[in-house]
Amino acid sequence: MEFILICNFLLGATAAFLLVPAFTKKNTLHVTLLSLLFLLSIVPTFLLANPHIGVLPWAIRDGLLLFSAFLFFYLTFTLSRWKTLLFFLLLLLSIAPLAYVVYDDFTHTYIDANIGLGLGFLLTWLLTTLYNILAILRFFRQKSQ
Repeated sequence: MEFILICNFLLGATAAFLLVPAFTKKNTLHVTLLSLLFLLSIVPTFLLANPHIGVLPWAIRDGLLLFSAFLFFYLTFTLSRWKTLLFFLLLLLSIAPLAYVVYDDFTHTYIDANIGLGLGFLLTWLLTTLYNILAILRFFRQKSQ
């Protein structure tokens, strides 16, 4: 439980850090998306940790976090037709572990330790962090040029 709280705090801190350079007229969409990311990342984790609720609220929230980070990363590129298709496929591959977690939770309702559940969420958090870091680097590189 403490690890999950720390991960949510880090996601919230990352989102708050991303809000700082996004306050320009050109990046109003970034501000909107990152505000949503920040609000979603400070959802009280202990409310979602109720075992009777299941995995779906976690998956929805983390899926939105991943999508927001991916969209911020996507918007830092100048796009062509092939890049758009490549980014769409990358998004589908990024969301696949989360989709598996939800499917696995609904099909296997036994009460036991589920390593796939933890690994699916961990991979989603790692991808979200990776997209945020890459977007920050690209954003500052574009600003410096």
